[in-house]
Amino acid sequence: MNLILQKNVLTFLSVLFSILCTFGGYKVYMQLSEQERAASFDGPVKEFNEHFNENLEDMEYTLHSVNQLFDSSSNVDEIEFDSFSGLILEYNLSIAGIGVFNFDSREMGAKTTLPEPQYWLASDSYPQFTKREVTLAMKRNVDLREASKLDNFASDLFSVNDSQQQYVLLTRIMPEHNLLLAMVIDLHRAAKLSISNRIVSNFIVYREGENRKELAFSDVKYSATLAKPFNGEIFLFNRVWPMVIYPPANLFNQYYVAIPVIAFLFSLMVLYLVYFAFKLHKLSDDRQLALQDLKFAQSKMVEAEKIGAMGGLVAGIAHEVNTPLGISITSCSHVNDLMRDLKEDFDRGELDQEKFEDFLSSGKEMLGMALENMGRASKLIASFKKIDVINADDSTKTELVDVAEIVENFVEHYQQNAMSTKIKFDVEIGKRAQIHTYPTVITQVLASLASNSEVHAFAKKNEDCVISIRVSSFGNSVLLKFADNGSGVKKKNLAQIFDPFYTTNRGAGNAGLGLSVVYNLVKSKLKGELNHGAVPGGGLWISLRIKDLEEKE
Repeated sequence: MNLILQKNVLTFLSVLFSILCTFGGYKVYMQLSEQERAASFDGPVKEFNEHFNENLEDMEYTLHSVNQLFDSSSNVDEIEFDSFSGLILEYNLSIAGIGVFNFDSREMGAKTTLPEPQYWLASDSYPQFTKREVTLAMKRNVDLREASKLDNFASDLFSVNDSQQQYVLLTRIMPEHNLLLAMVIDLHRAAKLSISNRIVSNFIVYREGENRKELAFSDVKYSATLAKPFNGEIFLFNRVWPMVIYPPANLFNQYYVAIPVIAFLFSLMVLYLVYFAFKLHKLSDDRQLALQDLKFAQSKMVEAEKIGAMGGLVAGIAHEVNTPLGISITSCSHVNDLMRDLKEDFDRGELDQEKFEDFLSSGKEMLGMALENMGRASKLIASFKKIDVINADDSTKTELVDVAEIVENFVEHYQQNAMSTKIKFDVEIGKRAQIHTYPTVITQVLASLASNSEVHAFAKKNEDCVISIRVSSFGNSVLLKFADNGSGVKKKNLAQIFDPFYTTNRGAGNAGLGLSVVYNLVKSKLKGELNHGAVPGGGLWISLRIKDLEEKE
């Protein structure tokens, strides 16, 4: 025993050592990885994101500079506008075009539309932005009433001619000149010009809104689904777009992962040394445990087959119920035909005493047959319902009871209320013990066993009919042994007595559910163990081990 205890303690300490080594190595790996990520990715990416937003803020200065052009001159012609705007387009490659629309904010209504721009200059890189195209883009993406409330307004992302490029319209109203200044920004190109480098080389921008899966554009060059991304945001005037940036491949040191692996392998070596030290003793224990597991698996397999057989055996009771129901339906149908014929004779005035008496005689016979068979069906169904003991409405809570007292009360009640007085009880109570269980279920088990003995064991005996009940306790369990001195069960049939619908007396109207109900009550409700065998000289014994259901195993 000391050797086993020592082995268990050393095994526990070895496993604990292995877990601590692996966990410690993992913690070191995670700490080093987080430090490297913060230094080589999170910090730089945050700075790049802030730099990008600062570049977008400069778009306000660009709009302001064009506004200043019109403030400085009372009559800006197209040549002057193109010259000034061309310099802006030359130095800011993300601007697709700049234009000016005639617009009087004082006359703006719900249906106000813009004409084509008075002046428009598109970058050579964006020839698709003609005057007509930018007018359509303004109509589709700019709410003029909302834009008139802001000094600088940005539209949501949009595309042109179903291309993958995403653009933003920036507007500023110049009320003193009755003009509206518009500028188209290629946000994808602006992002690439501002933040695209070795570290920030894989980014995704989503459209404005709650749905983060609505992709606007992506610049991911490899599958980064397993990498932890940096979550940033793009700010432009009144708009905010979520941006996710993934680290590039091979950015982090891959050798850190070897730390928990080495720690784990070291712990395995320690476990192996412990295993080798107790190997011979373990081989002997394993052989014994394997034999016990085999017996346990066999008993559980038999139990599973018995309980699982219920579904397939429902057809047996259905067949027995179908016969009386069929007779009842036929009888009722015949009575219905008799009543129809009676009504027809009555309507034709041909109903006489003889026909009426024939109707009464036949109807009484048919209804009696129907009632008798429906009663048979009802009894069969009532017996069948007893099998479902797992979800029974009663006995939902355990009680602290003395099983010996339950047995004594049952015997007293049975002797007072039994139809037959030929059965005598021999009760022997050993050491008493109180356990938490279901007293009504125990009473039902005793009643089923006594009924089985009366119907089968003592069917052909009128004298010396004795049922003996022995009650003893050990630990937190109670052993109850029930035996009779009746006709007994043939050896070949002993293994089948708990099978549902198995009976040797079906001709007398027995459905074979009594001991099956006992089996399910003991196994499913009382969580107990059940054994049985033949009594020498004739008879059957069944023993129950009833556990304390509130005892912690």
